[in-house]
Amino acid sequence: MASKIASLFSPSETASKDQHENVAEDLELGTASSQSDGIHETNSEYDEKKREESPEVIDISNLISSDHPAHPQNWHWAKRWSIVFMFCLMQIYVIWTSNGFGSIEYSVMAQFNVSAQVATLCLSMNILGSGLGPMFLGPLSDIGGRKPVYFCSIFVYTVFNISCALPRNIVQMIISHFIIGVAGSTALTNVAGGIPDLFPEDTAGVPMSLFVWACAGGAIGAPMATGVDINAKYGWRWLYYINIIVGGFFLIVILIIPETLPIKVITRYENAKGRIVEGIPKNNLKEVLKKCKFVTTMGFRMMLTEPIILSMGLYNFYAYGISYFFLTAIWPVFYDTYKMSEMGASCTYLSGFVASTLLFLYQPIQDWIFRRDKAKNNGVARPEARFTSALFITLLFPAGMFLFAFTCHPPFPWMSPIVGNSMVTVANGHNWMCILNYLTDSYPLLSGSAVAAFTLPSFIGATVFAHVSQIMFNNMSVKWAVATMAFISISIPFIIYTFYFFGQRIRALSSLTGNKALKYLPLENN
Repeated sequence: MASKIASLFSPSETASKDQHENVAEDLELGTASSQSDGIHETNSEYDEKKREESPEVIDISNLISSDHPAHPQNWHWAKRWSIVFMFCLMQIYVIWTSNGFGSIEYSVMAQFNVSAQVATLCLSMNILGSGLGPMFLGPLSDIGGRKPVYFCSIFVYTVFNISCALPRNIVQMIISHFIIGVAGSTALTNVAGGIPDLFPEDTAGVPMSLFVWACAGGAIGAPMATGVDINAKYGWRWLYYINIIVGGFFLIVILIIPETLPIKVITRYENAKGRIVEGIPKNNLKEVLKKCKFVTTMGFRMMLTEPIILSMGLYNFYAYGISYFFLTAIWPVFYDTYKMSEMGASCTYLSGFVASTLLFLYQPIQDWIFRRDKAKNNGVARPEARFTSALFITLLFPAGMFLFAFTCHPPFPWMSPIVGNSMVTVANGHNWMCILNYLTDSYPLLSGSAVAAFTLPSFIGATVFAHVSQIMFNNMSVKWAVATMAFISISIPFIIYTFYFFGQRIRALSSLTGNKALKYLPLENN
């Protein structure tokens, strides 16, 4: 099998790919058998070199490198991409509930005889939980591994979907939505934070864009799919029954997928070789308390003390909130004004799907721009180079907002506001992708925590906009409600320019970027 896979690569790459494939098999089987890895000369040379340097003890700080043969970035490309693909599907799955709830909101209102604002609490609490969850799950995945956090979170997510399907009252449903928001948030944190586990910075852009595409696909497809899959017998509860079934599938998938956190994978590899990795804490009370402190405080610490993360989070408070603002705007524009059917109005979300697909196809060009900037900078990558294309694409944000605001009524055709919405989606999605790549480049050892610290203000913004949008559309015309947000969006390009031109100076103030964060991890010698 290895020879068949090796034939896919050029002769200069074959030895390296065979070596990496062998290491991956070794890890999965949990064996240090010389038969499985001794046939590869490169691995043998590496092992011999390590024995000469230190026959028994190796410090973990010397092993956190993509040059290590066991590093997940050195796994076979098909294995790495299959992991990313499955976790992107998981992101679509967990985002399904919050974005699909709008299609069943009126049924929930009728079921429990509550107002629209009360029913919307299910949506807003789900969003708020999605923002708070990563603050703990992100740091936990940075030290405990991605896989255990995935499994436990999806298990809780599945269980509380049962509670949402069979609630005794609206309060139980609201609380359950908050809990599934917390549990489901692990997909956002782990996927965005875990992509750098599997791909070097030069090639991480495309898998990150696939993740952004999955987020957009889930957000856009959920309202449409929810309208289709509501079974006549079960009604709105069918949304949660689907979640329970799919959740069971993903629990099985997670058991099969390997761990990707480099520090865990490399330590397991070295232990299998009979070496002691120094710096891994023992399971005593002191070390457990140290880990608990890291998990409960690191996300908040990064959000409050890292200027670049705080500024990006505040930017996305507005930008991500606009996504939920448009979820509400679609109905008064296309259902009430243009007299479309419910399914016709729901289909207008497909414009965002097209926009996200264009972004995904454009990402290889963005990666080429990043590599070119790295070459010009003497081989040193600048995270700020991620925003090169955004200097122009971000202009679509305010332009699309104004186009939607002033053409969302006759005599303008219904296509005009759809084009405006698409322009906003392109700019918003591209900026978000640039920020995620920027954060994982800048904080490689704390990528999960960095993404979590960034997402909390984002989801708070979405929670606020879910309610504010209803108030605005109830008291203002659609034109001026959207126009008000459009005038605020004029500041968006200037914020992106600040990240590009002054980001390096802001990063210099940090004590957590790059390998500087190693001393803050709950290791034995820290």
